[in-house]
Amino acid sequence: MRVEAEGGRVILTKVPSLFDLAGTSKLSRDEAFERLDRMREEE
Repeated sequence: MRVEAEGGRVILTKVPSLFDLAGTSKLSRDEAFERLDRMREEE
């Protein structure tokens, strides 16, 4: 869930989970996990 404040209002937006996104990428499973590992290392 993403929470934003805008003009005195609070806006709640559903953020897609990994399960929601499953099958929407052109990456292979191994490529996706490799990218996730690199992103974690950058943090």
